Amino acid sequence: MQKAKERLDMKKISYQHGFSVIELGIVIVVVTLVGFVGYTALKNFNVNKNTVATQSNSAAPTQSTIKSKTDVQQTIQSLNNDQSDQQLDPTQLDADLSTLL
Repeated sequence: MQKAKERLDMKKISYQHGFSVIELGIVIVVVTLVGFVGYTALKNFNVNKNTVATQSNSAAPTQSTIKSKTDVQQTIQSLNNDQSDQQLDPTQLDADLSTLL
């Protein structure tokens, strides 16, 4: 009876091997996929970030240093002469707001 019990104990021990080849392969595939997706996302993030920075830099107006009262007056006059507000249609804005509310 003792020998039969030892054989059963040996069989239980022999089935505990840790990682098998299949499990190791699955782990390698998962790690590779996560790395590939992360690399692709990071690469696209950097490209989009550089594109936005380039676009915003090209659209930015040049700045001049204000050193005197005359510079301030010229800046005010330049802002007052800006015609960008003339292109706005407040009726369209009112219609959009009433649609939202």
